[in-house]
Amino acid sequence: MTLFCEPDYTVDDLAELYFRRWSVELFFRHIKTTMGMEMLRCKTPRMVRKELRMFIIAHNLIRALMQEAANLYQCDLTRMSFKATVDTLRQFSYVIYATKDTPRTRNRIINEMLLIIADEKVPLRENRSEPRALKKRPKPFQRLMCHRHDFKVSKSRRDKGKPKAKTIDKAA
Repeated sequence: MTLFCEPDYTVDDLAELYFRRWSVELFFRHIKTTMGMEMLRCKTPRMVRKELRMFIIAHNLIRALMQEAANLYQCDLTRMSFKATVDTLRQFSYVIYATKDTPRTRNRIINEMLLIIADEKVPLRENRSEPRALKKRPKPFQRLMCHRHDFKVSKSRRDKGKPKAKTIDKAA
């Protein structure tokens, strides 16, 4: 889609397109940051694809849980917190697993979890600025680019974090 035909697109169309793009950016942020996929752990392209596929499946399952909570408690899905849903699911997962043999108790606990998910709303933030910035800060260590037994710590990094020995100045 190109925007060369100016009369074909209104300001409202462009604004809607921008907000749809912004929600896609938020989905990527949720997958990378909230779900912990900032750095892939796999080494081969095949396994990276599998890892990425698993993160997308987990993201969709969490979104389905949010959709179920929104439908059950009649709340706006766009105002529900993805991070709070992930945190709530992590907290309730042990209890849900522990009650696998008692379906009635398990259903009650799941409904309680859905209510908590539905209550966690993202506040409306009008005119909010979202500047781009690096989140991952560089570490004060050298990168390990060879085998550990061949690795040599550079002189500038060797004494990092160690307290310096005090010397007494005899001239004073």
